[in-house]
Amino acid sequence: MLLCLLYMVISFIQQPQRYSVKEYWIVSPDEEKIIVFRKESEGKFGKAIIYEKGNIISTTLFEGLLIDVDEVFK
Repeated sequence: MLLCLLYMVISFIQQPQRYSVKEYWIVSPDEEKIIVFRKESEGKFGKAIIYEKGNIISTTLFEGLLIDVDEVFK
């Protein structure tokens, strides 16, 4: 199921000129993972960054925001 969802999202975000979104976050409760896509300098989204329990997520969009993946899936 996760691979199907990723395929749909990747198809959607391959058209970055149509959207002003800088990051996409996909939360998979079944697998307890968070997948983050970030827009790179040339306007395309980079490779998926996969976070799981034990990881802390930060973003440049909100300075100082740290998300503990363990807390998300409590």
